Amino acid sequence: MSTHSKKTYGMELIVSIHNVNQDMNDVKKLKHFAKKLVLQGAEMTLGPIHAWPDQDSQEDQEKFVASRGISICQFLCESSLTIHFINQERKCFINLFSCKPFMTQKVMALINDSIKGDVVQQKLIIRP
Repeated sequence: MSTHSKKTYGMELIVSIHNVNQDMNDVKKLKHFAKKLVLQGAEMTLGPIHAWPDQDSQEDQEKFVASRGISICQFLCESSLTIHFINQERKCFINLFSCKPFMTQKVMALINDSIKGDVVQQKLIIRP
């Protein structure tokens, strides 16, 4: 007899978007998008949010000019959302992991409405 549990320990949505046709260089707007994706798309509870570059740090802003990218990490009571934008390459990478089930179609609709580009990868992983 197997002792393997049929319980799942979460799900992760991985999305890669290329040819993003808008500038993703406003940290405040990107934080708002992350919160909207979590609250409206996945219907989860927010925790702390962090961004690099920090919109209030001159040193981080100077690093941003050199790197041309923004990373957002939105902690959730149920897990995390990470978003990475690379402006020079017009790419966006999103990972949403949650122990709580969420509707991937709803999350993807919100992503497609908010980030204009070509979704080149969309993968859902169920963690057993």
